[in-house]
Amino acid sequence: MPDFLRSGDVFVIPSVVDASGDRDGLPNVVIEALSCRLPVVASNVCAIPEVIRDGETGFLVPQGDPSALAEAVLKTVRDRTKALEMAENGRQLVWRQFDLKESCGRMLRLFKEHSVGRPTFHADRTTHLG
Repeated sequence: MPDFLRSGDVFVIPSVVDASGDRDGLPNVVIEALSCRLPVVASNVCAIPEVIRDGETGFLVPQGDPSALAEAVLKTVRDRTKALEMAENGRQLVWRQFDLKESCGRMLRLFKEHSVGRPTFHADRTTHLG
């Protein structure tokens, strides 16, 4: 998949919140595209703005606005230097926010901070539920 993503010029994800309220959180494919330095144009819905920061790590457009979507894609194609700069910024953001070791460390710190007065958690022991 990374080779396929790297072969593209721009990744476009026109997400929408449907009439029933169903929506994506943060589509993994956005993270995957950025990690491959692929410029991203996405709808400004749900959690997508956590990684696509308009003009910094990609372009955000209003959902259901095909004109805005087309204009953002054209900007990405016309100014490749800016597009690739945003893609690199996005890649760095993804590596910082989604680094497995760092994420696990943050979670472990949260467990430790909120376990005052509770049994001690030992990461090197396995608990079996019977």
